[in-house]
Amino acid sequence: MANKKRKLSDKEILNGIRDKNQINKMLSHLYQENYAYLETCILRKYGNEEDAADIIQETFLVFIDLVVHDKFREQASIKSMLYKIANNLWVSEIRKRSSMNKRNEIYESEKEIIQKDMNQQLVQFENKKFILEIFESLGSSCKELLIKFYYLEMSMKDILQMENYANEQVVRNKKYKCLQGLINKINDNPNLRQMLKSALENG
Repeated sequence: MANKKRKLSDKEILNGIRDKNQINKMLSHLYQENYAYLETCILRKYGNEEDAADIIQETFLVFIDLVVHDKFREQASIKSMLYKIANNLWVSEIRKRSSMNKRNEIYESEKEIIQKDMNQQLVQFENKKFILEIFESLGSSCKELLIKFYYLEMSMKDILQMENYANEQVVRNKKYKCLQGLINKINDNPNLRQMLKSALENG
C-alpha cells in the first residue's frame, strides 16, 4: 500500500511558498487540505458550489500574495487565515450582489414608470389627433379658433389680436357657432360622442 502523503506543517508551507519554486506544490497542498473545509463554510452562508470554487481560488491567491510579500505575520494558523480571507471575500460578494439587485429593482421600477408614461403619452397623442380630426371636419376657421382657445389656451383678447375679427364679441360668437357645429356632429353619431368623451377624459 502506498504511503499517505505527509501533512506539511504551517512553517513548511510558508517556507515553500517563499521559495517560489515550490509555490505550485504548496498551492496544491493547500487545496487538498483546506478545500472541503472552506467549501462547507461558504455553503453554510447560502453560497453554492460554484460560489465556493470561485471564492476558494481567490482565497488561495490572496494568501500566497500575502506570504510572498511578507504580509502574513503568522499570528494565526494558515487554516484560520484562509477562513478569514474566504469569509471576507464572500461577505464582500454578498454585499455586491445585494447592491446589484437593488440597482436592478430600481431600474425595473423606473423602466415600468417610463413605459407607463410613454404609453400614456401615446394615448394622449392619439386622443388629441382624434379631436383635431373632428375640428378639421368643422372647417379651417373653426379648427384654428378651437385649437387656439382649447389647446393653446389663448384668451379672446389674444385671439382677436392675431385674427381679423372686429371685436371680442365676434370671436365669442364664432366660437359658439363652431361648438354648436361640433355638438350637432356628436348628437348625430353616438359612437363619435363616446369616442370624444373618452378622448377628452384621457387627453
